Amino acid sequence: MFSRDPARGVATADAIARETGNPRVESVVGDLSRMSSVREAAAEIVRRAPRLDVLVNDAAATFSDFALTEDGIERTAATNHVGPFLLTGLLLGALRASPAARIVNVASNGHRRTDLDLAAFTRGDDYFVLRAYDRSKLANVLFTVELAERLRGTSVTANCLHPGRIATRIGEKDGMRGVHRIAWRAISCLTGHGPEAGARPVIHLAASDEVAGLSGRYFTGFTALANRPLARIREERMHERASDRGLRRRLWELSEELSGARFPA
Repeated sequence: MFSRDPARGVATADAIARETGNPRVESVVGDLSRMSSVREAAAEIVRRAPRLDVLVNDAAATFSDFALTEDGIERTAATNHVGPFLLTGLLLGALRASPAARIVNVASNGHRRTDLDLAAFTRGDDYFVLRAYDRSKLANVLFTVELAERLRGTSVTANCLHPGRIATRIGEKDGMRGVHRIAWRAISCLTGHGPEAGARPVIHLAASDEVAGLSGRYFTGFTALANRPLARIREERMHERASDRGLRRRLWELSEELSGARFPA
């Protein structure tokens, strides 16, 4: 388990171990917005687990104000896309060591509300909290499709999903302020489900035999408008830009440049 807060990470790992009876639940400290931290965490993960069967990229953040990270990346893009891109690339060796590994990227239906402006990864000319979040989620989807293409013929699959509107505290601690925080909290309380509901489609993609061998797909466990849980997880269409291979490749190349890593084409 990848956690930015050491104390909360250990406490959560201990709670999971108690509830499941599995003592081998571990937490690794890392900050997805800092590429040096991602590298350190990835090295520690590989040291502990040279073979990985499932990687779930689920962490996300929102920020009211534009700011660049120490790596010169807009904070939302760094945390929600570039950090997971780097982490996934650094763990590909361990994933390939599995006979049938799965990568699950948690995106959002919000990815359909926007287009991808690659310049926004390093500039704040038209920055707005929701726009930045939606762009990062579109990047998650494009990354998943491109990754699946590049992993074709290997033992690793990659899929993404919309987990539904889930009542979490995303952005509350140090990301959003004022009216943004109030609005986000209100929407979460009124229309959001608990974390267990959001975890259901993630677990399905990570463990179900129904999706074995599928790759480069987008799924949801909720209805589009009412945000009601579906009886069965289903595949849905992605943003039309997901079929733009040129855009996917430009995003990949920019992600390599911003993360300081190059992965096999």
